Amino acid sequence: MTSKLTVDQEQIDRMKEIRRRRLEELKKRAESIQLIPLPRGQAYKAIAISVDASNVPIETDVIDAVVIRCADSDGNEYFQGMVTTDAPRHEIEQFMDHLFSRTPVLNNLLDKTKASSWQDLSDFKGAAGSDLDRFVREMLEWGSLVALAENSSRTILLKDGLLRGKAIKPRGGFLENLRQFFEQNCQQRGNFLVGIAKETAVLEKYKVLLQFIKGYSENRAFYLPIPKDLLEETYGWRFLAADVIWGDLYFVRTQAHYLGRVMTIEVPDFLESQLNEVLRILADFKLRNLPDRFRGLPDPLARAHENTNLLMNFGRALQKEIMR
Repeated sequence: MTSKLTVDQEQIDRMKEIRRRRLEELKKRAESIQLIPLPRGQAYKAIAISVDASNVPIETDVIDAVVIRCADSDGNEYFQGMVTTDAPRHEIEQFMDHLFSRTPVLNNLLDKTKASSWQDLSDFKGAAGSDLDRFVREMLEWGSLVALAENSSRTILLKDGLLRGKAIKPRGGFLENLRQFFEQNCQQRGNFLVGIAKETAVLEKYKVLLQFIKGYSENRAFYLPIPKDLLEETYGWRFLAADVIWGDLYFVRTQAHYLGRVMTIEVPDFLESQLNEVLRILADFKLRNLPDRFRGLPDPLARAHENTNLLMNFGRALQKEIMR
């Protein structure tokens, strides 16, 4: 019996040839890239923020929501509640107004960005859904980081994910106001702000290239300033625009083993002169081995993820109560 799922052999051969040429290109590109040993040295207190909402949807016949929990690696909770994501526009606007007015970290974030309302920071036009979900989560992360920065000294603040993003729009100077707050805070209180992403598009696209770079398979930790051409080939111009970025991006492996997790970090421009200090702090972190999804992650990030975990049946129970 012949399968209906067939592909012409000529097309298969063509793909093989494209793959072969691409691998040769990557091998040649790898010759010009050098990994830098990760400096070791200095222990700092570490606080990490993580937000999780992706696995707790609440879907009814006429209105949808998600449950969001925001907490840090020490177990401090900054928010837990429902966020309406699909409803009539006026209902969502009223909900968001109430959310930002009654949640201290969100209210404080508006103050630091000098925004009059949450709509100053977003492109909300009535089309809610997952974009609104991501916006609220990002605002909670930044608001919690601001609160921690105000009450911390000589502390490394780890943001789960890169610092750059699309949540806070650069128009109106609001994002620049937030940058200036953290720059002053780091200078005055000795704090560090770093974004750590477990997975990024540029890492996924060029993980094969890394394997061809001399020293990658050796038993050592390293960091690598991500070449600009790799970023340009991966992301659209908006991701690399000067009004969005916070600083340079690096591939970092803090675990001295070729199977260790490679992460992408973003260090703000105002901390670039202290890059070695930042890297020493990261190199000194205890790393997680279990569970597998946390393998190779700095322990503060892993603990923050654990502290924000919400079970699916929690969302289902709320869904049933709403529809009862």
